Formats: sequence, structure tokens, C-alpha cells
Amino acid sequence: MVLCVLVAAGVAAQQPRGARDEPPPGTGLEALQKAAKQAEVEARHEAAQEEADAEGDLGLPPEREGPAPAMEALGEHAWVYRAQEGRPVNSLILEREADLVVVDAPFHDVDGRAWVAALAEAFPGKPVTTLYLSHAHLDAAVGAAFLHRAHPELEVVILEGQAENLQRAAELTWVDYLAEGAAEGADPELTRGDLPKPDRERAGPFALEYSGQTAFFELVGPAESWRAWRVHLPAARAVFTGDLYRGDRAVDHRLGGTVYGWAAQLRRLLERDFAFVVPG
Repeated sequence: MVLCVLVAAGVAAQQPRGARDEPPPGTGLEALQKAAKQAEVEARHEAAQEEADAEGDLGLPPEREGPAPAMEALGEHAWVYRAQEGRPVNSLILEREADLVVVDAPFHDVDGRAWVAALAEAFPGKPVTTLYLSHAHLDAAVGAAFLHRAHPELEVVILEGQAENLQRAAELTWVDYLAEGAAEGADPELTRGDLPKPDRERAGPFALEYSGQTAFFELVGPAESWRAWRVHLPAARAVFTGDLYRGDRAVDHRLGGTVYGWAAQLRRLLERDFAFVVPG
């Protein structure tokens, strides 16, 4: 199952005290401006969580009806594409009135093609305008090549300061894609040149509005990677973890991983009142 229920109904809410672990960089006016923006995001974050808690336990999310069996509903207007092949990397889909925003891309060629087809079937006529990469590892980014072919205007966004790390990760781990990314007996479909470069870097954390709800991109790390976003959906009492949690028992220090930071961030997940944890 993609969704892991960590918190039983009736457990008192643990209010988040902030969406990041370090004070804002910079000095003087720049630091004050960033601190003010952070305080605004945190206030909205806590208000959204309190509203969701007041509504009580949501139970299991409903299955989505329609021609997308690999998709599972995560509250209203939020979906998870469950990767099926090889090294599974799941994708979060946020539905807006005119478009879709997705977080992370599948790793395997078969999943990349199936993911793009499932989006077209489940949301006919809606373009995917933005792909957020939760962290700077190849397994969450390589499938963006398939999405970019279907949506040429796609904007790929990565956390501030992580574009260079993504290129470093690609150099170190492209051999993993060559070994694991294609179906048995088939040649890998992509080359290094197909990997889309991020169009924009964005500072974190931030709040993203979608269909009357809010997704909070929380800043974590260094943990499993250098720095990363996890995405909190208060209305669904859910969190999309990226690679912070995906069943691994080790981290790669070459890719920004630190055992201490990883363990600390996993403990903090357990302290939060999430009903559903979606692995990356």
C-alpha cells in the first residue's frame, strides 16, 4: 500500500511549530523580509491544520473512479500516482481549475510513459504546467523527460541551491538508470541529454493554493538528501515525503545524505498528526 496510516483517530493534534529547521539566511532587511514571509506561511499552516483537526478523522481516502488504476485519491483534488516498475518513485498530483501541478516523476521508463498516459486519461484537457522536484536525486527527476514531451510548456522547479546538486547526482547515478530504468531485455529510452534542467529555483518553504485548499512545501534536511521539500496537505491530514521516507535502510553520503539528519527528520514525522504518509 502506498498510504501508511501512522496516527489513529482520536490522537490529539501536534501543532507544527515551523516548516523548516534553520533561521532564514541573510542579514538586515533581507533577513527580516524572509522572516516575515515565513511567519505568514506558518500562521496559515497552523490555521489550516486546526481546521482539518476540527473536522475529525477522515478515514481512508476514496478510490478514484475512472481509467487510471494506478492513481489513488488523497483527499479532494489531490492524487497519488503509484509507480509500478523497478525502483518505484511515486508522484503527487494537485488539481487546479485550469491545470495540474505535480511533485516528482517516476524513475522507470515503463512508469514514465504510463504516468503521462494516466494523467491524460484522468484529467482530459488539463495541461501539467509545473513539476516540483522534491529533492535533487535522479530517481525523482528522470521521468520528467516523458512529461516534457507531452507538455512542452512544462516548468520544472527545484529547491533553491539544488540545481547544481541534481547535475552532480546525475553524474554519479546515471549508471543506476541504465541498469534499472528499462524493462527487462530493453534498452533504456533516455540519454543524459533528455534530462530536463530545472527552469527555476524556488526558496522554501512556501504555500501552494489548489482548488480552494493549500499544500505546504516544508523544508527539511540535510537528511536523505542535501535539502528537500516534503508536502503537507492539512485537509487530508497527509504528507508526501519524497525520498525522506521510501522504505530504505541507508542513505548515500555522496548524494547529500546524513544518517543523523535522516533519523532526526523521521522522528519528527512521527511527532506530527498525519493520518497518511505517502512515500516518495
